[in-house]
Amino acid sequence: LAMRQVDYSFGAEPHGEEYFMMRTLARAFDAQGNLAIREQDPGGAMAAFLDLIDYGIAARRGGLIVDEDIGIACSGIGRYDLYHLRTQLTAEQCRQAIQRITAVLARSETHGDFEYRDRVWSERALGWHRRLLF
Repeated sequence: LAMRQVDYSFGAEPHGEEYFMMRTLARAFDAQGNLAIREQDPGGAMAAFLDLIDYGIAARRGGLIVDEDIGIACSGIGRYDLYHLRTQLTAEQCRQAIQRITAVLARSETHGDFEYRDRVWSERALGWHRRLLF
């Protein structure tokens, strides 16, 4: 995913309908993983849940706090599902999952990055006086 582009112009609104699309894509990854579980394919399920974790981290990159929250929710679904799958995975699959999660987390932004962009967006899109409320 490309870095999110925040519209800092006065009166701009956060991404609206894009959030529904993000949720729908997260549900698709989750459904793919759950289908793999039903088909007794723990490796396929692991891949789908890792993709969901990766998607949740990548989808929030460059965004506001609301984007961070949605990304956390998306990746949280993948983490929850992967946790419950752990007993069906081999030691090698667990090592692969750890390596992938570590790599994904290394690319993630800090909360401070989101907070800074959110404050700048609030000031520019809502007016300087709105910044006093946050």
